[in-house]
Amino acid sequence: MFSARLIDRAVEVQGHVCLYCGLPFGTIVEYRGETTQTPVGDHFIPWSLSSDTSSDNLVVCCQVCNTLKSDTVFRSVEEATRNLLVERMKRGVRTLFIPQNALTFDPEGWNREAMGYFSSSGF
Repeated sequence: MFSARLIDRAVEVQGHVCLYCGLPFGTIVEYRGETTQTPVGDHFIPWSLSSDTSSDNLVVCCQVCNTLKSDTVFRSVEEATRNLLVERMKRGVRTLFIPQNALTFDPEGWNREAMGYFSSSGF
């Protein structure tokens, strides 16, 4: 598996967004219950096919995209993005809240922002 330090660095390099769906970490989606999209280290070439845990095989995505990708092999990030966005639509993944503050930058600020959204929207 990838180290937390390597994942943190990849999150920064990717601009605090999921590589596949492009949503910022901290976005709240409805999929199998309400889910806050947090960063997950993903083996672009699946672990089941290669035990490569180097930074060359690391991408950071949200847990929804990670679950949907599973052990699928894609030729490129662009192909993975297209396929996973279609799969998110097919499975009815709904975006409920997109934060203005990145989850990894300021979790407390993000919590205040999210609570304000939920109290004003009647959740």
